[in-house]
Formats: sequence, C-alpha cells, structure tokens
Amino acid sequence: NTLAGDDTISLPAGAYTLTIAGFSENDAAIGDLDVKGNLAITGAGAAATIIDGNSSVTGDRVLHLLSGNVAITGVTIRKGNPNADGGGIFNQSASTVTVTDSIISGNTGTRGGGIFSETTLTLTNSTVSGNTTTGSGGGIYNGGGTLTLVGSAISGNNAAGSGGGIQKSAFSIMLTLINSTLSGNRADDSGGGIFSAGGSIDLYSVTIANNTADNDGDGGGDGGG
Repeated sequence: NTLAGDDTISLPAGAYTLTIAGFSENDAAIGDLDVKGNLAITGAGAAATIIDGNSSVTGDRVLHLLSGNVAITGVTIRKGNPNADGGGIFNQSASTVTVTDSIISGNTGTRGGGIFSETTLTLTNSTVSGNTTTGSGGGIYNGGGTLTLVGSAISGNNAAGSGGGIQKSAFSIMLTLINSTLSGNRADDSGGGIFSAGGSIDLYSVTIANNTADNDGDGGGDGGG
C-alpha cells in the first residue's frame, strides 16, 4: 500500500495464517489484509497456497479491498469471520476484482459469507463453497456493479436469510453465469441457489441443482424479489 504503481505478491506453497487481533482498521496493521492499490496476489495453486483468516484469533475477515484493480490467482481463502459483511473477501470499493483458479471456503459474514462485492467482480475456474452468512448471500452477496462467473462452482453454502448461493441486491447491475454450477446451497428464506432483488441475470450453460429454500421461502433454485 505504501508504493505507487502496480504491485505483485507471489506466495509459494504454504499456509499463511493471520495472527494479529483487531477489526475496523484499514491499513493492514491488525486483523485482515487491507488492499489500497493495484495488486496481483499469485499463489502456487489453491491446493497449495492458503491464506487463513484465523478469525477465532483475529476476529476479522481475510481480505478487505478498498481501491485499485485486484487480481487473485491460485490461492485458497478461508476462515474469515468479521461479524460484518464479506467473511472471505470484502470488495468495498476496488475498481475491478478478478479471482482465478482459487477457492473461497469456510468463511462467515453477516452478508456474503464468502464474498461481498460492491463493484466489478469476475470469478474464473474458481469455487465458492462451505461459506455461511447470518443474513443473505451464503456464497456471494452482489451488492453493486457486476458479477460474472465463468467455469466456476458455488456449492454447499448456507444463508440464514435469502440467496443460499448468491444474493443479487437491487443495486447490482448484472449477474452473468457461464459454464458454471450452483448446487447444494441452502437458504432459510428464499432462493436456495440464487435470489435476485432486481436487475438482469444471464445464464449460459449453467447447472442449478439440489438447492433448498426453507421456512416457507420461495425458489429452491432461483427466487425473485
């Protein structure tokens, strides 16, 4: 964050565990990792390179994206829980975010257990699985901008509200899924797979299967608002 221009962080194989407790600080001094400029994070593959939020100690999420263009490739992001939006990744105001060949798993948030995104987010050949939210968007909460999934899987996520797999808010412009799968997600309210509160959704060669919506909610696969 202290250097101008584009930066790259190359992470060899290994588990990188956050250990400094703290929340609601945006200079990466405590809690999560705050990103405030153009950055590429490149791991050795999702099975080999793990960024662990260690939320039982830190009390925070894993990545907080505040500005710039951010590219995340070949990593697993897990065990974030800030008791706030975006357990794994909170894309608050970065210009564009791309997640490629990565896994977002085992995170918890109040909205967006795995990812909360307010701008432009693209996932390619990635998996968002086993995340939980106390609100809506167990896997991903699309709070604004555009969300695009290509060759990706949203599976086994849980929401206490709507959108077990994906929640698309009224402020989101477009949701596009291409050659992707939403399966085994669950919502206590509506939209086990996807819940859309407005805007457009385009699906191309997409499988939506074995999602559930409980508590008299609507739409095991896709619930509209």
